[in-house]
Amino acid sequence: MKKGGGGDFPQQVEASVDFLSREVNLLSNQILPDSRKKRWQYYDLAFGPVRVERLELYESLFHQNASRPVRDILELGCGTGRWLTALSKRGYRMTGVDFDDAALNLAREKCKEMGLRVRLIEQDLASWAPDDSYDAVIAPNNALKWLPDHDLLRRCITQAALALRPGSILVLDLTFEEANWRFCDWGTEDELREHAWVSKFTDTGVSGEYRCCCGVPNLDKGLILFIERFFCQEHSKEVVLEYKTTWLLFSAGEFTDWVLETGLLENIKFYDRKAHIPIELAQSDLEDVGGQCLMVCRRKSCLI
Repeated sequence: MKKGGGGDFPQQVEASVDFLSREVNLLSNQILPDSRKKRWQYYDLAFGPVRVERLELYESLFHQNASRPVRDILELGCGTGRWLTALSKRGYRMTGVDFDDAALNLAREKCKEMGLRVRLIEQDLASWAPDDSYDAVIAPNNALKWLPDHDLLRRCITQAALALRPGSILVLDLTFEEANWRFCDWGTEDELREHAWVSKFTDTGVSGEYRCCCGVPNLDKGLILFIERFFCQEHSKEVVLEYKTTWLLFSAGEFTDWVLETGLLENIKFYDRKAHIPIELAQSDLEDVGGQCLMVCRRKSCLI
């Protein structure tokens, strides 16, 4: 499979999501004075706090795989700080990096309200390089799939490895190409409503739904169209906010090769991301869990 970034999607992909390409005035200043901030506010409402069982799963992975105590943690693609604040409240010293200033501003507001001391770095992961070292580097919620191309992804993996202290670990939340069920051409708005992943949210003065799905993959470029839509009310057709981007496609084998290419990481393992306790998976099992998993690897204690 050819792995390259950039360029337009082929006609078949554009046709598969033509219901999203029409001109709609969703992000006007009259409706959304700050559309990026509004998107992240809706995102927080849709996903809510990080579940306790998810936090406990990560902590179990720290204990099982790191050969040193985990105290200082770096989160890649920290967004609005859902994981930063949750882990900080559990006693970890947290640092987060993200390119989106609107998301980071919300993270700062949360930390201030909660009385948490968290370091936030505004930088694109495509050009980021660590200025400190950590006991663990994490990237929850498929954060690395948002990078623009595979070369920059490989660079980011290397930089993440360089940020690790000897014996510390890298924990990545990933969706591999083995998740074939995600790459269906749903094609119409009704089919999107039927098949998209849905999260309902309610807050003071706000209620609605978040839906996301993928279009047809461009296998030559290793990209897939990813669509997020926020609806103002449950079962409503009125879209409050729509966001389209691309996800990188890669197989578990390819990603493993990129990790090994760094020469810094070892002890690669896959875990079921939906389990409440660490359940190790063989690479051949990934299709059975929809291609979704946590990949864990450790920084070598000494380099030959």
